[in-house]
Amino acid sequence: MVGLAAAAGAGSLVHLPMAYGLDLVFGSLFAMLAIKWLGTGAGVLVAAVGGAYTILLWHHPYAWLITLAEALSVGLLRHYLRPRGEVLPLAALDGLYWVFLGMPLVALCYGGPLAMSMTEVLLVAFKQAINGVLNAALAGALAIGLLGLRRRPAAASFSDFLFVTLVLAVLIPSLGVSIWQNQRLNEAMEQGVADTLNLALGLSRADLAAADPPPTLAVARDALPALVTRITQLMPQAQGLQLTLTAPDAAARPDRAESRPPAGLRFHLARRPGYSRMERWRKGHYQLEAPLTLDGTPVRLVAEFAATQPVQTLQEVQLGVFWRLGLITLLALSGAFFLSRRVGRPIAALAEAAGRLPGRLDHADPTPPPRPSRLRETAELAAAFARMESALRENFTALAQSEARFRAVFEQAPLGMAIVGPDRRPRFVNPALERLLGRDAATIKSLRFEDFTHPGDMDTDMGLFQELVAGRRDSYQMTKRYLRPDGTLVWGELSVAMLPEPCGGPPIPLGLVQDITQRQRAEEARAQAELALQDYSAKLEAFCRLGTRYQPADQDLAELLRFGCASLGVELAALAEVRDGRYRLIAAVGRLAGGPTREVPLDGPIDLDQPCRTEPEPQGVHHPALGTGLSFLARVVLNWSDAEGLPHHGVLDLADRRRCPGCGQPEHQILQLVASRISANLREQAVVGGLLQSRQREVIGHLAGGVAHDFNNVLGAIGNNLQYLRRLLPVDSGGTAAREVLDETQAAIGQAKVVTSGLLSLGRGEDRSVVPCDLGALVEAFAPLVSRLLPPGIELVLALEPGVRALVNPALLQAALLNLTLNSRDAMGARGRLTLSVAARTDPDPEPPDLGDPGPGERAELSVRDTGTGMTEAVRRRIFEPLFSTKSRGRGTGLGLFMVREFALRSHGAIQVRSVPGAGTCFRLWLPRTDRPAAAQPPGAPVLPPVPLAPDAARPQPAGPPTCPQILVVDDDQRVRNALSRVLVAAGYQVFTAADGADALDRLALEPAVALVLSDIAMPRLDGLALYGALCCDRPQLPVILMTGDPAGAADAAAMDPTARVLRKPLDNRALVELIGSVLAD
Repeated sequence: MVGLAAAAGAGSLVHLPMAYGLDLVFGSLFAMLAIKWLGTGAGVLVAAVGGAYTILLWHHPYAWLITLAEALSVGLLRHYLRPRGEVLPLAALDGLYWVFLGMPLVALCYGGPLAMSMTEVLLVAFKQAINGVLNAALAGALAIGLLGLRRRPAAASFSDFLFVTLVLAVLIPSLGVSIWQNQRLNEAMEQGVADTLNLALGLSRADLAAADPPPTLAVARDALPALVTRITQLMPQAQGLQLTLTAPDAAARPDRAESRPPAGLRFHLARRPGYSRMERWRKGHYQLEAPLTLDGTPVRLVAEFAATQPVQTLQEVQLGVFWRLGLITLLALSGAFFLSRRVGRPIAALAEAAGRLPGRLDHADPTPPPRPSRLRETAELAAAFARMESALRENFTALAQSEARFRAVFEQAPLGMAIVGPDRRPRFVNPALERLLGRDAATIKSLRFEDFTHPGDMDTDMGLFQELVAGRRDSYQMTKRYLRPDGTLVWGELSVAMLPEPCGGPPIPLGLVQDITQRQRAEEARAQAELALQDYSAKLEAFCRLGTRYQPADQDLAELLRFGCASLGVELAALAEVRDGRYRLIAAVGRLAGGPTREVPLDGPIDLDQPCRTEPEPQGVHHPALGTGLSFLARVVLNWSDAEGLPHHGVLDLADRRRCPGCGQPEHQILQLVASRISANLREQAVVGGLLQSRQREVIGHLAGGVAHDFNNVLGAIGNNLQYLRRLLPVDSGGTAAREVLDETQAAIGQAKVVTSGLLSLGRGEDRSVVPCDLGALVEAFAPLVSRLLPPGIELVLALEPGVRALVNPALLQAALLNLTLNSRDAMGARGRLTLSVAARTDPDPEPPDLGDPGPGERAELSVRDTGTGMTEAVRRRIFEPLFSTKSRGRGTGLGLFMVREFALRSHGAIQVRSVPGAGTCFRLWLPRTDRPAAAQPPGAPVLPPVPLAPDAARPQPAGPPTCPQILVVDDDQRVRNALSRVLVAAGYQVFTAADGADALDRLALEPAVALVLSDIAMPRLDGLALYGALCCDRPQLPVILMTGDPAGAADAAAMDPTARVLRKPLDNRALVELIGSVLAD
């Protein structure tokens, strides 16, 4: 059916023009063939495919719908008449459809929705009816021709052959004459149009050429309407004429023009949507051009003429042609049907009677003679048939009596029986032997017995049979295998003896066969089951021995893969994890394709829903690890989870390049056992590795948090003392060198603050808040610090897209950025280029990230690119491990990129690393993007080299003015107390100090006028939180500001009182002074 549908589509593309807008198409020819061969449903489907092109050809669906109705009607008529003994030719059925249903449908569709004129409707109706009958007749002829090519006797009906021949003999010449006549009428009409346009152009050129003075182009255009009026007065047939003047280089009209046979005549179809094809012809116009020179300028004179009136006149003439052609078609169908039935029915009746004769020989009543015909030949044939029937009845009676006695024994025997001739072909076989061999009697008789004997038994059977025929033995017996047509094997117990010939001829071999297939198969199945059980038991014992041995995980995986290969009888095995469209090899056995590649992208998806699959591998399929050329592949899907409970998926592939072993239920069970053991091994590795990494991160967090907390106190004291020293320098003195030293020291403290912030991010209990930050502004503010860290030969390039905001913690981001820039600096040496870029990304990156998940939607991208030495693939896979470093001893700690990793994961972002040895490295951080405005002062952001406070005119007093507000500074570090005291005294406050919370309570009892308490959290004896709680109960009006360098302390303070004021160490002096001022003002 697919072939017929394709042929119908191609047939619709081939169309033969008959008249304006009317073409012969041949798609329904194959629909008729589908109805004849496959039935009504198939014919309608083929008609739907073949007629679909008419929608594009004629710009409406009505021809397609009428074609479907034609196929449906012809199929239903054929289905209705066939059981009633009437099998009409396809052309006759199609003619009935067009007369009673098709032409009224054309009138309804084309005269209604398309609003075509009556002439056009009749033209379409006659054309489609003639086209349909022609296709049906051609389909019948093609069907008869294909039957004839098979060279089978009685392949086609004589009545159908005669009918199709007569119809085509009349219709094809008539159709050819009609097409030729329509073309001649068309040419005559267009020649008349061309003559009218040529005459109009000649008159116009003469009139314009005779003008004095010669007119310009504009004047000539204004004169054209009057000129058209005079021409139409002279030539009434030129009504609708239009003249235009255009420059020689003017662009052509956008619609499609077709050249016509008269020289220079062009026809433009109407391009308006919704027009039918005939209406486009009728609404079109003809065009003819002539060169002209006006005032020395060459121009073109274009004459256009509407095609409406000529086409209507032509259609009225062509309607007469189509009417006569339709009448000829109807007469041809009627005459052909009458003649074919008149000649063919007597012959068909004789053939039917002859076909019934063998079945009626045993009846007492003779066959009714055929109805007499007026043709002499058919009458003589009927008389000869009657004589033949009488003779056959006499012979049949005698033969039936003799055969009945033989059949009673031969056909009822439970054993297979055969009488074999000298040529080793069975002459007679009984039904039991037919059932045994799976062939009918006729097929068995056409074969020699070696044709259905198993080759392994051929020599034995042939030798015994030759001895029997030669008379050296009277009979023989043997167990023999027979082959059925479908290739199945049948076992039989054969006994052969010689029967004497009643007429004195040579004896005839008689063979008896008893079917013992079930008994033999039961014995073979029992033997195979015993062997399979032994093999399965041996494999289970080997698998159990593997489970009792302790060995490292990688060796255990390799042993399991080798055991799987040995169990299945293959040479290759590959174990891999499938994640994010990539194939990561874990272990393998055998020679891999392309070397030991650990991770490659997949060419297509792997079906993880099918747990086990064993089948021959199609040639040319590429395996990610084993390559191509595999003849067999067994795949088991693995599922396991890591220490965090995240699911992982993988595949175990066992393959071979040379053989395709069998894989039954025992092998499937062995594979499932191996897969379960491997999944448990991978789960154990993941859990142990996760626990080790968790413990490692915990130890690193404790160490880094403690070091950073103490280091923050030191940095705070140094920074505050630097601020105090800056104030001690006179403004008008010449201490430029000293101020430069202070600035550089302050910049180094800013770098140390960023590093400390990163170390604190590794501490336990870290709870960094994220805020909207403008990444471009943050990187631009960070650039001066990066510039101080780079050698003079390294160029710093900033590519910052404005307005890109992300939800991050600025302190952790600056720490991560600092570690990345320091690594790039060390990789480039003295010269190179460092590029920091910020951009917004909406489309997903074709390559997956190395760490994290960017998630769907928009994201912000921060990239750090250098031109350094780059990294190998082995180094790139380990760079985010804690304490891993490729730098020399004393230069790297192995925590920098680990801090970057922790920042990305805690920010719900992702990292992609691309590096080429010798060409540089690029780190791309993808962070969650937001449209919220950036915070003015992001909380927890480390302070880059701070801007010093403007020095006072006079040096500050250590004790402070006695009339200023009193502040109690509480910290267990004497250096921090001293530094903060200097800053606050310089700001105009009177300062008292205490070493811990208990000391602070004692001091408050002596100094009740204290206006504010500034206290550290981590202190001996009584810490800052306990002090805060005691003051909230005893002196709730006394404001308290807490300080801490430990993120856990800040989290504990927020949990205790969400309104508590907490400052992070190291402190920004300006922010501290401003906060104290605002608190005291409130």
